[in-house]
Amino acid sequence: MFGYPGVSFVTGISGSQLGGAAVRNPTFAPHSVTLSPGATAHASLQVVVAQNYPPATCRPVTAHWLRIYPPGQFGSLYISFTAVTCTGPVAGGSTLGIYVVRPGPTGP
Repeated sequence: MFGYPGVSFVTGISGSQLGGAAVRNPTFAPHSVTLSPGATAHASLQVVVAQNYPPATCRPVTAHWLRIYPPGQFGSLYISFTAVTCTGPVAGGSTLGIYVVRPGPTGP
């Protein structure tokens, strides 16, 4: 794998997107991650507190699903994840941030 996954809140499996897609965090440079059988990789997700935005601008909703596109793929995966997000415009474009894929089970 190489690069960033695509991540967004959605209304449900195969549902419509809620708010902006995750913004790429450039802290780490992308590099190829090759996994042996049984090995793991991760991409840390940042979730901004939507309640920090004015409600009239944010238009908050509770999301229960994330849609994830692995790097370089066109098929998506869905996971249950509940958080409040903004459906209106926010500074930076999204309440989500995503890091590059990195080897190992955890980390930034």
